[in-house]
Amino acid sequence: MQWQDIIFSIGSWIFTIALIPSILGKDKPAISSSLITGLVLTVYVIAYGSLNFWLSSVSVGSAALAWFILAYQKYRIIKKKNIIAIKIVAILILKILCKILTVISINGNLILEL
Repeated sequence: MQWQDIIFSIGSWIFTIALIPSILGKDKPAISSSLITGLVLTVYVIAYGSLNFWLSSVSVGSAALAWFILAYQKYRIIKKKNIIAIKIVAILILKILCKILTVISINGNLILEL
């Protein structure tokens, strides 16, 4: 085991631990940032493995996994917000249609056949 492997692995574990509040919290980084960081770290895992820096490979792999978890969480948040937005728009459209039908029935000028 080389001293560089120990230094790189300690640094990567610190980065992984630093991501825990983001994983557990409400605020998430952008999907693109999370995916790019996770992909670059995955390349580092391969590079460290080729140098037989196994501790670094495992610790950087954990950091990459944490970034991929953040990307997935952000994806779920965006997906949920889009569904909520669609529901809100649908409700607004239904309310507008109800108002139109109310106006039509009050005026009595137009007969609707469904």
